Amino acid sequence: MFVGRIHEKKGVDRLIEALTDSPRFVNSNFTLKIVGDHNNDYGQSLVDQVNQLGLAKKILFLGKREGVEKFRLFAGAYFSIMPSITENFGMVVVESLSQGTPVIASTGTPWRVLEESQAGLWVDPEPAPLAKAIQEIITLTPDAYQAMRNQAYELVCRDFDMQKNIHRWLEVYQHIYD
Repeated sequence: MFVGRIHEKKGVDRLIEALTDSPRFVNSNFTLKIVGDHNNDYGQSLVDQVNQLGLAKKILFLGKREGVEKFRLFAGAYFSIMPSITENFGMVVVESLSQGTPVIASTGTPWRVLEESQAGLWVDPEPAPLAKAIQEIITLTPDAYQAMRNQAYELVCRDFDMQKNIHRWLEVYQHIYD
């Protein structure tokens, strides 16, 4: 699943190309759900790309989703993916991890910790590495996949739970005002 603003810098066109290069995806029961407002020129070019590739039944445009509905989508996703060419953070990663859903993030993002924590993958935002990462996740054994889900949730609890990390915020504020 991809969730985000539908814009060129998000690399969704590269993701679509990667999926066409992934026979395991094409021949599987998996679908890619694209969540975001695609009513713009780039969004329409993505719809056209999917139609031209004959993947309209494999790649679904769900439009914008918010709140509980968005979190249900994350919880039900096998993994989420952020193939951005560049990204300063990517809150969708934290949202996905909070549902125990592993993430594939591009090296254009600051999410190396996904691999370090075995909560996902961190790959180049080009079609070939994206395709390889997708194939790697969808072919995990059930035990390996469950371990990755567990690590995803543990990562978000360890590093992003406000109650557990309030000391970090206090240190930053104290440093600024000292």
